[in-house]
Amino acid sequence: NMKTVELANELFKIYLRYDSEQAFTVGITTIAEAFNAESGTLFYKNAKGMFKFCLTGTGFPISLPEARWRQCIPEQLQDGQILLFRHWTPPGIDTRVDHWLAGKLQTGNAESSYMFLGRNEATWKKEDVDSFEAVSKSVAEIVSIRYKRDIEIKTRHDAEDALKLIQTRMTAFFETSHDTIYTIDNNDRFTSVNSAGIKLFGTTSRDQILGQPFSLFTTDAETHRFFKEKILGTGFID
Repeated sequence: NMKTVELANELFKIYLRYDSEQAFTVGITTIAEAFNAESGTLFYKNAKGMFKFCLTGTGFPISLPEARWRQCIPEQLQDGQILLFRHWTPPGIDTRVDHWLAGKLQTGNAESSYMFLGRNEATWKKEDVDSFEAVSKSVAEIVSIRYKRDIEIKTRHDAEDALKLIQTRMTAFFETSHDTIYTIDNNDRFTSVNSAGIKLFGTTSRDQILGQPFSLFTTDAETHRFFKEKILGTGFID
């Protein structure tokens, strides 16, 4: 119906507006208000492998130990059916809510997500269940897209961290090596040199070497030619 379509559009706008997991808290609050529910909860696993849930009225997702997170999910929801049940207290609040409507979100991710809506005064009717099922499909699509995007971001960050670690190790090796290590460009000028090289070339700082021609630090033309041919041929001098 039109109400469900409008709600789905509003949810997509929310997930475009909020780049962080705060989108989940704003989203579940918006859904709860649309269904006249006193409470709403969204359980999910994020890209970092953390088990979380969002609760209406809170401004941020809350982490739970995996065992506690799974205890909150009724076994009947594992089949992907819409579940109606009574008298449940979501984690993080002290007040029990009488009438609950819950469903498993078919996100296609390795770990499923679950959405709960709770009322005290009015029970859930068939039209509520139908609307909930329709909205769940939209939420599942949004959660899936956000999850895949976050996985891509995490993978990129992990790769960047790995490269930084390699760079740190290589820098440490370069600086602490007792052997002379240096690089020169196509114009035969120094582009880098380690501490051992500074001592070998009889200087006191890199500034005295970097940018200078290699020939400046060799005793004769034959030595210079030999070193240059070795570096051009193999990339190093043993």
